[in-house]
Amino acid sequence: MAKAPRKAEVKRLGHYEITEEIGRGGMAVVYRGIQPSLNRAVAVKVLPTAFARDPEFIARFDREAETIARLSHPNIIQIIDRGREGDLCYFVMEYVDGLGLDALLKERTLTVRQLLDIAAQTCRALSYAHAKGIVHRDLKPSNILVTRDTLTVKVADFGLVQLAQAAGEFSTLTQSHIAMGTIEYMAPEQRRDARAVDQRADIFSFGVILYEMFTGQLPMGHFRSPCEINTEIPRALDEIILRCLKPNPAERFQSAGELRAAIEGVLREDSGMLDTIVRTVRTAGVRASTAIRSRPRWFAAGGGCLALAAILFLFVRARRGGEEPPPPPAAEEAAFEAAPAIPAPAAPTRTPVPTRTPVPTRTPLPIATAAPAPQREEPPAASPAEADFRKAENYAAADMTSTGLRQFAVMSMRAVVENYKDAEPEWAEKAQMRIGEIYEHAGMIDLALSEYRRLLDLFPSGTFRAPAQFRIAECLKPSGIMSALDFSRKEKRLKAVEEYAKVRAEYPSHPLAPKALFQMGLLQEEGNTLAELEEAVESFSAIAAAYPKSDEAPFAMLKVAEISKGRKVRNYERSIETYEQILARYPDREEEFHLLINIAVVKEEKLKDAAAAIEGYRRVIREKPGTADALEANRRLEALLKAGQSGR
Repeated sequence: MAKAPRKAEVKRLGHYEITEEIGRGGMAVVYRGIQPSLNRAVAVKVLPTAFARDPEFIARFDREAETIARLSHPNIIQIIDRGREGDLCYFVMEYVDGLGLDALLKERTLTVRQLLDIAAQTCRALSYAHAKGIVHRDLKPSNILVTRDTLTVKVADFGLVQLAQAAGEFSTLTQSHIAMGTIEYMAPEQRRDARAVDQRADIFSFGVILYEMFTGQLPMGHFRSPCEINTEIPRALDEIILRCLKPNPAERFQSAGELRAAIEGVLREDSGMLDTIVRTVRTAGVRASTAIRSRPRWFAAGGGCLALAAILFLFVRARRGGEEPPPPPAAEEAAFEAAPAIPAPAAPTRTPVPTRTPVPTRTPLPIATAAPAPQREEPPAASPAEADFRKAENYAAADMTSTGLRQFAVMSMRAVVENYKDAEPEWAEKAQMRIGEIYEHAGMIDLALSEYRRLLDLFPSGTFRAPAQFRIAECLKPSGIMSALDFSRKEKRLKAVEEYAKVRAEYPSHPLAPKALFQMGLLQEEGNTLAELEEAVESFSAIAAAYPKSDEAPFAMLKVAEISKGRKVRNYERSIETYEQILARYPDREEEFHLLINIAVVKEEKLKDAAAAIEGYRRVIREKPGTADALEANRRLEALLKAGQSGR
């Protein structure tokens, strides 16, 4: 985008108000506009008037534009609308508050790791577009926009050249517009015949961009390898760039996905330590040169050896992943099956029976998904910790069952913890919580437990202590189909009950407290001894008493009633009383819980009180006419009346 926007030559296009010109090139002029219906900023790209004068272009504009608009990817600028007005054809796109990569490279403020991340994001965009059959054909730094706050990449102009080619204008545009401005980024085969290219032409163009990103130069003529110009470039990255720049397309990476995997391999291998190594190399060089000038030679040599040893230590530590534990076998990385934390009780059949004890299941772990934020013209400035966390969160939103992606997400979050645990502890604590969630989501329960406990140690007064404690209990709780065969199930169950109790005891006002009590009750009920069943009743009763407005309260009271009428507890009066309390507190639950008929059945089958049961069945028929419960009550009523008459 231009640093000094010019006044717009047009004031309005379709439904969009034009405010200023923000970019101009051979292919189009870009304006900043406003969409009044949603009061949001948009970018309006106006194509050359020669396009609209071509009848073939007009005929094919809508069809080709729809293809481009179907590109929906977080690293590709989204097409919002398209239109024609007079001699102008235009696209309306999302407005990106950021800079072109060309402008960012001139500022020279990006670290090696940030450049690698930008490269990986660009590859994701290319891979997605190529899978849709769209080749960019004009990839260059100015078409790669980077947001100011999170360094998120947005690739622009996908399919624009292809649209021109479809209209029969490609040869003219190549000579007068494209080649003049971007010939240095073109693949050799594209320069010879611009129409006979595939996705490998984009890979060559991106290789030129990578070369420029890490050397500050363009690979013209017989160019040197990148590491000869910039000795800080990792050897693996040097090989990647040179392979992209092969003149023969068959010798390049054959897909953007393959290229992305190679770049992400460099990130995984050296993530978190690249910039440290670079800084150490620079510092060591300065100190060594100073020592040579001002100290005896033996002292300077010793200092140089120490600096070399420090560099080797950092490199070995990076290769081993620092404090990151080795990944487990792939078989241990399967994500657990999430299920509702509060199982809905089943409706009674013809003869109501006690509800089956639900098998405790792990409460679903909320993993954030990447949702597009609403566009704001002047977003509030994020703190350094928030910016780093948001960037790390982009990685954590990926598939965490993938070892490489998981390791990179964890390393990014851990950097936030270590860098900001004193300066901005709220973001550091949030990052520590996400590390535990990442491991838990990947099924690596032991590592998740370790990270949740580390949060409790690092942040004694943090806001995520209750969630961390709750997740510890969830991780310890036996779950899954095969858990019934686990001989240590009882031990795990008791440990989980102990951890759930800590949530209630230490954080009684937290929303997770009633959930912890409910899970405690389910695990205690599973023990199925008289003592443990009474403990379960106590836990469920505590929810009804302390948290009557919680979602768990009516279900907890139902559990009290069902357990009380069981064959081991046999507290039938408490069962009936609890059913009546549910009916009084939560009358809307009658249809779901079948309270009235259950009360009558307990009186008939457990208390053997025929008169009370008859009155109960008549109440069901009176208050719930035409329902299945009323039919069941009528059947039972007739049987009782017939039995009474025969008894006489």
